[in-house]
Amino acid sequence: MKTLVAVLAAAIASGVACTDEQGPSSPSDPPTVSALSPGSGPVGTAITLTGSGFAADGNSVRFGTGYIRNVSSPDGRTLRVSVPAALDQCPPLMPAGACLAPARVVTPGMYAVSVMNRNATSNELPFRVLEE
Repeated sequence: MKTLVAVLAAAIASGVACTDEQGPSSPSDPPTVSALSPGSGPVGTAITLTGSGFAADGNSVRFGTGYIRNVSSPDGRTLRVSVPAALDQCPPLMPAGACLAPARVVTPGMYAVSVMNRNATSNELPFRVLEE
């Protein structure tokens, strides 16, 4: 028993978090998107992405061929974005100023949505942009 207490005390002192299987995902888990809500809407629609493996900050939502950068997750399981009028075409890891691609206007149609962060890129789910 003293050994277990010593190990737990050392883990707490070093900042290691103890979680159970139902707890938040590890910061190194790859992102997974399980749902988009709603699944369609016009430009400006607020979308909630639900899943796991989202970083506290530095997530990018890939929306079709463009990106919504620097999205934060308060809990590692949700991200909130709005359908933008235009998308950044430069990959998130490209240095600022290195990409000269113009923004792309978002038009009605189907878009594959995924999450990218320092760990990996998630699966894709569809979102339909509707006419305003």
